[in-house]
Amino acid sequence: MAGLKTIILLSFILAIGFLLVILSSALFKDYLTLLVVATYVVAPIPNWICGKAQNQDDFMDSGSNGIVELGRFMTGSW
Repeated sequence: MAGLKTIILLSFILAIGFLLVILSSALFKDYLTLLVVATYVVAPIPNWICGKAQNQDDFMDSGSNGIVELGRFMTGSW
C-alpha cells in the first residue's frame, strides 16, 4: 500500500508543477514558458512511434531492434 501512496503523491506533485508553469506564463503574460509543457508532450513521441514500429511477431528474438534503439536514442531514455 505504501507504493500506491507514493505514486499518488508523486502524480499530485507533478500536477501542481504543471499548474504552476501554466499559471506563471499567464501571470507574467510571457507565454514562452509554455514551451516547457510542450517539451513534456513532444519528448516521448519518437519513442512511442518507434515502439509501434517494432516487430511483435518474433517473441524469441534475442537480438536488439534498431528501430527501438533509434527511438530511445532520440528521447535519451536508456
